[in-house]
Amino acid sequence: MIVARHNFIAPILLRAGREAPARKVLADKTSITQQEFFHADADRAIGIKPKLCMRLRSFEYRGEKLCEYSGVVYSVYRTYDKDGITELYLTPKAGEQNVKT
Repeated sequence: MIVARHNFIAPILLRAGREAPARKVLADKTSITQQEFFHADADRAIGIKPKLCMRLRSFEYRGEKLCEYSGVVYSVYRTYDKDGITELYLTPKAGEQNVKT
């Protein structure tokens, strides 16, 4: 049996909405797969551009719709839960000031 290893070292902030308080959790940053990128191609007409995937322990995710990582705010457009790990698929949040200072 192969056991997946995750490095939960990337601090992210999760928020239910723009005005909601943020909570800090640790996640494992991964790239978007080629398959995910091409599946989202159909959704580009409505503004979904896959950018990043963050994996975190399922018990730490409470359905938040916004995720901030390295000063950039992302929308969670899809989640996937398997074996106690939840993957958050992220796209840059439209209308946010995503400029690093």
